[in-house]
Amino acid sequence: MISSRFEELQKRCKKYYRKKIVKLIFFIILFLILVSIILYLSFMKTDKIKTIEKNVTIVSAKKSPTLNLKPVINLEEPIVKVKKDYKKIPKDKIIKKKAKPIKQNETKKKLILKLIVEKANEETILLKNYNINKDFSSSIKLAEYYLNHKKYNKALNWAKNANKFDATRAQSWIVYAKAEFSLGKKDDAIKSLQTYLHTFYSKKAVMLLEKYKAEE
Repeated sequence: MISSRFEELQKRCKKYYRKKIVKLIFFIILFLILVSIILYLSFMKTDKIKTIEKNVTIVSAKKSPTLNLKPVINLEEPIVKVKKDYKKIPKDKIIKKKAKPIKQNETKKKLILKLIVEKANEETILLKNYNINKDFSSSIKLAEYYLNHKKYNKALNWAKNANKFDATRAQSWIVYAKAEFSLGKKDDAIKSLQTYLHTFYSKKAVMLLEKYKAEE
């Protein structure tokens, strides 16, 4: 039984390969026919172009008109230089426009408004960045922003938020300690730095702790 099945499989395989070979031969013949047609057409086109070029050269050789060269006449008028008489204006008659003095209050107001707009834009950009990313770097940037703008309670909240993402980094602990120290909570600031330095090390944290201890 097994031998008969094997023989059947062999026959089927042979038939399959024969079909494949026939298909390949058919495609090769088709390809050759297409190539020969393309070559024939291109050859015919080149022959036509050559015959047209020959005809054009023969016609141009027959009809070569004689050129009547005429003398060139310069129609340009001679340039006459005209001297311009510039009248000198006496210094007494020259009126100098005085620049209007800019009011200092107006410039100060403009600068203040510009700073307010810039601050507002920076805050909104940082908040948008946090809403998109929600990570340590976006929250610590907000904490530093509020610390620099003396909004210490907000700085504390954002430092805590940054600490949730990564408590090993000293940056959030330093911002938190600075905000506490600015609010008059020196002991809490020192404790927060000591708790961080108990498990981790940071040169900035050590320097800040020494500074706060010296100010006690």
